[in-house]
Amino acid sequence: MYQRDFEAIHQEGNFILSVVLMADSFFYGIYGQNNNTLNVHKSYTNVHFSDVALVSKIKDDLQLKRIFDKIEIIVMSGNSHFLPYQNHELINQLPGLELKNKKTQKFQGMEVFSYFGISRHQESLLNFLFGEGKYEIHHFSNLLASYYIYE
Repeated sequence: MYQRDFEAIHQEGNFILSVVLMADSFFYGIYGQNNNTLNVHKSYTNVHFSDVALVSKIKDDLQLKRIFDKIEIIVMSGNSHFLPYQNHELINQLPGLELKNKKTQKFQGMEVFSYFGISRHQESLLNFLFGEGKYEIHHFSNLLASYYIYE
């Protein structure tokens, strides 16, 4: 995959942060809210979220210390499950989510619920960077489903 990181913020303003969280990667883009321009892109690959030294590079990133109007986290994980109803008891029995902090989300315009998880180290990093409850977290499949026009 071709990756090009850059920083092109020349002024203060209203910004939106978009993060892609994968099992071993952390990518982010900072967009200007007024003009929807991508101002910053940064990639962290081969990240072991339990390794304090590797995670400290992300924690020390000055761009992530900005105040954002909105923070969106997209999780791209292999372990996700979909149900036509909410069932919080069943989520504990779903394979692949045993050691994960489990998340659930209803698809927009559909009666489908996505169940997915992130590691405790990933969630700890997100809470350190942005504050607990200060960001929205979605599974990648829900992002794709939001383009579906419901009849």
